[in-house]
Amino acid sequence: MTSTGPQKCPRCSADVVVARLLGSSRTIVLNAETIAGGDYTIWANGNMAGYTWIGRARPAQVRPPKRGGPAVWDGRAEANRRLWWVEHQHNKTSQEILQMRESA
Repeated sequence: MTSTGPQKCPRCSADVVVARLLGSSRTIVLNAETIAGGDYTIWANGNMAGYTWIGRARPAQVRPPKRGGPAVWDGRAEANRRLWWVEHQHNKTSQEILQMRESA
């Protein structure tokens, strides 16, 4: 599947991105808005005529910058601060999905 950006969910009309999981034939549908604490990272694979989104689960922690990083690095806290994608649930924003998860 090729794409040039977010698509509309046929069921709820929310903006979504469809990505193929790296190393798998499985595809996932993600909300088109990113949020701190999300679950996936994605990147485009292709050219200007069209591309396919490739994704994988976000890392539990991120590495420090190669230069100019702080003396003490908390990779888990930094991962939680960064923006990630969440799997789409009909009629729910990324924020609502995370709030539901926290209250469960």
